[in-house]
Amino acid sequence: MSIGLKCYGETPAVPLARALSLTHLSPVLVSLPAHSATVTSNRQLCVPVVINNQVIPPDVLNIVRWIDLERYDIATPPLPATVNLTLTHLNPAFGHLPPETASLPSAQQLMLPVATNGLIPPV
Repeated sequence: MSIGLKCYGETPAVPLARALSLTHLSPVLVSLPAHSATVTSNRQLCVPVVINNQVIPPDVLNIVRWIDLERYDIATPPLPATVNLTLTHLNPAFGHLPPETASLPSAQQLMLPVATNGLIPPV
């Protein structure tokens, strides 16, 4: 099963200047301390897509079809130490690629779920 997000540039950029406190939910990053972030402005709208016409099971499709995310630029302090990760592709279209090393010195963007054209995901 191959699902991805396709991101579109979004205009106009709307300045928010909204202060937040963020903590990680990922089991890999949950040990990082909570940190502040200031949301500056919107940049992109990212929506789910099917890759290579793969069949998505209906129960999965009923969840992911509602994951529309708006990407915002944020200003954050640097992490106490750079986080190094090894990433491997789960998508079969990219499964032949070797693992990648990623270093995370700081966060630069935040993605938030949105209702597109007033369509709110079912409960």
